[in-house]
Amino acid sequence: MSVVISVVIGYVLDMIIGTPKILKKGKLLILKELKNFYRKISGSLAIFVTIFIIAFSGAIVYGIIYFVEYYNMIASIMLQSIICYFCISCKLIKTSAESVHKALKRGYIKNATRLFNKITEKGQTDEPKEIAENIIVMIMDSSIDKVIAPIFFIMLFGGTGGVVYKVLVLINDATGNIIARILKNIAELIPTRVAIIFMLVSAKVLKLNCKSGLKILNRDRYNVSSINRGLPLAFCAGALGIQLKSKKTGVIIGDAKRDVNYNDIIKSFELINIASLLTLVGLVVIRLIFVLYV
Repeated sequence: MSVVISVVIGYVLDMIIGTPKILKKGKLLILKELKNFYRKISGSLAIFVTIFIIAFSGAIVYGIIYFVEYYNMIASIMLQSIICYFCISCKLIKTSAESVHKALKRGYIKNATRLFNKITEKGQTDEPKEIAENIIVMIMDSSIDKVIAPIFFIMLFGGTGGVVYKVLVLINDATGNIIARILKNIAELIPTRVAIIFMLVSAKVLKLNCKSGLKILNRDRYNVSSINRGLPLAFCAGALGIQLKSKKTGVIIGDAKRDVNYNDIIKSFELINIASLLTLVGLVVIRLIFVLYV
């Protein structure tokens, strides 16, 4: 029960407060240090170090939570709520999407370009359509590792699960070594497919084209190299009736039934935002049933 309370509080805190600047700066610093560290070690040693860092991080967090819970349950809930809050970054995606949408809507192309380059870090562009496309790609990519997967692992393993997953994501983002990529793909296998189920419901709520979403999902989901990342991207493109081309990879997903515009940025965020909330509610219900009746 404490995990359910903690993840709900963490989710609400994120939606109200968002990701603090100190956490963003801390992440950038950790990424920099990880890159420098991994440059100094060989391939086989890197695999061992990756597994050790993930396991050690999980053990430390589990030990702290267990110790606090042993003495005070309320303190444990507060601790895990803070951990959950740090693991989930839904408002960060929302803020990024809305800032670019607002700039494009008002015709402030230079401002939109600056925001795009700051958010995605994937090169220069001043084409509104291209900016909108790549922000939608960013929203779909971020929806799994910043929102849905953390919620999934926190519900399964408490705050420890959320931290272990986020450490894995950090190592993968910093180094891209093969063991981190494999572990991340395995970790996101179920959460991504759970997300698709709730994205389908979300599309129904938003009155988007679910049939087209499923068609493009089945056709284009493996156009990207990852076994997971193409799923939400393909469904989103199909549901919106647009074609998306990633500036970073050049991969094309979907059919160009119409041109991409700035309103699609908000629609894509609403699609994943409702899906994230439904995922949280669904996992809370499952966890409560398990706790009460199993």
